[in-house]
Amino acid sequence: MEHDSRFITLAFRMWREVKENDGAQPPAHLLAAVASVPSADWDDLTSKLALWRWIHDGLNSPDAKPDPADKLVYSIYRDALRLASKPELAQKIDEETNFFAEALSDARAA
Repeated sequence: MEHDSRFITLAFRMWREVKENDGAQPPAHLLAAVASVPSADWDDLTSKLALWRWIHDGLNSPDAKPDPADKLVYSIYRDALRLASKPELAQKIDEETNFFAEALSDARAA
């Protein structure tokens, strides 16, 4: 599976479809497999970050209290989708709201 971009993209698409249809949790072996494949380009990187976002259900709540690491990765995720022109990989809540914007701007001000 060395540097196989198709695997990363396929894994994300499969996971997104499962999540949208029945809300199941990702099998740990799928996430481990995706993590073991190096990103070869922006498509791979954005697919990996989108997969990270799609498995973080706790971030969908308006009352979410993300830790600093989640805030950092969320910021990287949003930047990567924007820079790669891949908004279609975002969670629906990310498209409809400016999720985390206040928390991220508070962090920038600190």
